[in-house]
Amino acid sequence: MRGSWFANAHGYKEHLPIMWSYEYDGKSRILETGWMSKESIQQSKRNSFKNFFKEKLNKQIPIALAEAKDKNKHPHEIKEYKGVFIVEVIAYEPEIKLEFKNRG
Repeated sequence: MRGSWFANAHGYKEHLPIMWSYEYDGKSRILETGWMSKESIQQSKRNSFKNFFKEKLNKQIPIALAEAKDKNKHPHEIKEYKGVFIVEVIAYEPEIKLEFKNRG
């Protein structure tokens, strides 16, 4: 079971937010979450995660993109990491929305 919403990555001092590959649209280069309003996820964790992105609105940040073992099972378990990507935070509510810029 996944315990943290952040990961360590070689070459980065800060912890990177883990985002899910199935939420990424390769044509638009946009990743948009679909779970921030789900009451089954602890409110304090959702708020903390949302506030992380709120502080970085309109800025470019690194994220860790991961593939879930089973996207229908919550909380997700990580099957594998796809890599580190640089994204621009374009929204943090009602859902987190990121525009992919390049590989990190």
